[in-house]
Amino acid sequence: MSRPFGGTPKFNSGSLFNGTGIPETEFAMGQRVQHAVFGEGVILNFEGAGAQARVQVNFAEGSKWLMMGYAKLVAL
Repeated sequence: MSRPFGGTPKFNSGSLFNGTGIPETEFAMGQRVQHAVFGEGVILNFEGAGAQARVQVNFAEGSKWLMMGYAKLVAL
């Protein structure tokens, strides 16, 4: 059995990542954001892609991992 060899992995157009590991969002690491429940925070990390993408934000009450599709963060 043979399989095609080579090629570059393709990402969904719905993905939050552009293939470089850098998220295609209005947010960046170190950026200040506002969340309706947790208040103001700073983005520490991104993980995953598409509907499963998460962002780690450091709020006054501690660090939280939030799903990008549900968090409704506002850039400050």
